[in-house]
Amino acid sequence: MVHMDTTPVTRFYNDLLPKLIPLLEPPTFLADGEEFIVVLPESNIHQASTVAERLRTNLSTTEVATETDSLIKFTASIGMTLVEGKYALVDDVIKAADKALYVAKNQGRNRVVIL
Repeated sequence: MVHMDTTPVTRFYNDLLPKLIPLLEPPTFLADGEEFIVVLPESNIHQASTVAERLRTNLSTTEVATETDSLIKFTASIGMTLVEGKYALVDDVIKAADKALYVAKNQGRNRVVIL
């Protein structure tokens, strides 16, 4: 999904996010507002958690200038799950990752949680 827009969040998705995630395998980005999904095929939980922590750390040092030269700083609450045989549907995977995301937010934000 690509939106040609100059808002800081859209610029983040289009320009910054691909640079912040190392390419273990080509990731897939699905974005909706300020939340997004990163799919890392062929990655094990250790590789994926390393990517998530690197993303969280890099985001915390990233600043984006707005049109009025204000700076936007980022933090990231990241929920992760490993796709295994326990999930029958893509929706189940998304729900599990979303649950982990809300655990991260409830634990104080700016952290990675794996469920």
